[in-house]
Amino acid sequence: MEDEDGVLSAEAERRAQDGVHPAAAGLVAAGYETTVGLIGNGMHALLEHPDQLEWLAATAALRHLLRRRPRPTG
Repeated sequence: MEDEDGVLSAEAERRAQDGVHPAAAGLVAAGYETTVGLIGNGMHALLEHPDQLEWLAATAALRHLLRRRPRPTG
């Protein structure tokens, strides 16, 4: 974003940055809300269907869901 003289325009730079931060914040919020909604809806469904909750508790699926894996680094 350079003007005719080759000097970086502070206004153009500010406008470019203003678009990035709200977009990034929106992606983070959307991911959070989606995750919370899915977990809540899943728990609600299991509580409404105790037979499915019992099945899940009896299988290895629950252990896999609850297993904590460290985040990859690097």
